[in-house]
Amino acid sequence: MKRLFWLAGLALAAHAGAQELQACGGEKGFPAWVQGGVYSGTIGKLPIYLQLSRQNTDQTAYFYQSKGVNLQLTPFHDGEVLILQESGWNVSEGREVSTGCLSLSASGKNLTGRWTTPDVKGAQPVTLTPLNVAALPLNLPASPHLQKLRQTDPLSFIKLNRPLLKVAGGLKEPYSGIVYPRIAGANAALNAFLQDRQMGYVLEALDCRSQVGQPDEYTYTVEGKVTWQSNKLLSFSDNVGYYCGGAHPDGYTSDQIFDRQTLKEIRPSAIWPKLTPTRLKALYIGASTTPKDVDPTCRDALADMDSGGMGAALTSKGLEIMDSGLPHVAAACGGGVVIPYAALRAEANKKSVYYREIYR
Repeated sequence: MKRLFWLAGLALAAHAGAQELQACGGEKGFPAWVQGGVYSGTIGKLPIYLQLSRQNTDQTAYFYQSKGVNLQLTPFHDGEVLILQESGWNVSEGREVSTGCLSLSASGKNLTGRWTTPDVKGAQPVTLTPLNVAALPLNLPASPHLQKLRQTDPLSFIKLNRPLLKVAGGLKEPYSGIVYPRIAGANAALNAFLQDRQMGYVLEALDCRSQVGQPDEYTYTVEGKVTWQSNKLLSFSDNVGYYCGGAHPDGYTSDQIFDRQTLKEIRPSAIWPKLTPTRLKALYIGASTTPKDVDPTCRDALADMDSGGMGAALTSKGLEIMDSGLPHVAAACGGGVVIPYAALRAEANKKSVYYREIYR
């Protein structure tokens, strides 16, 4: 199953009820003087980064430099005073709660004010200075999505723009702890591609953590595997497990094949023309439901799958086909199935530039 990165992490929108909270006072919306932008500074003695966005209020947020987890902010105002209501999802209570109030005023180009708890029993001074994100030096190799984030989501760019750590199995991102493999002898373009893959998971992990609220109740793990590499092809099978609130933990597998030179994703039909999404689904169901004692519920769940989301990866044993995502109650019915290359040889296009990568 293929996942889409860089769009909204796990596509975890703010929980219902966030916009109904109004624990910090004021009228909804920004005061007129707010133009948006990114700021760095402190709450008390703790360094933070804050982003204001009129165009996309979901990007109005801040994070503590030591944590890297966004705290969502809803804008209000009292006259010319900007009031940012900090909120998060309380898993144990099952509802959105306000966790703090930022009251800020313009002081030239800077912002000054205070952070308080909603009941105003605790208060810390706040000082913020505009940050020119475009001028920040890169602490990582330049990669397409990292550069794009500098323009489209500067707060995420700041968060990701930190050196990675060499560990067993690859490179480790400090905030999330996610490790992703690297390929020996990879050129700059391939290293950038692998970095962007890893950073997609990192954003998902940090988004997940921000949704849960209580760090001890959050989980997000990635087992990244390079399942195939040859002169012209690369393939991955990445297993992700997470709990971001709700009734149960969940997970998915991202099975994908790429042209090693262009780093563009290719579908199995580039090698086996008859392996359309519908054909992949049929092969998957056929391999998954061979035993006579398969639960009828599984048969129904597999039949209802969206064929457009079927994933595929090249492995040493054959073509692995992954389900397109099953509901949690039917998750046990899924998993990858492997079709030996020999069984697909008759369907292979001998004129394909990839044919000799599989059949030698």
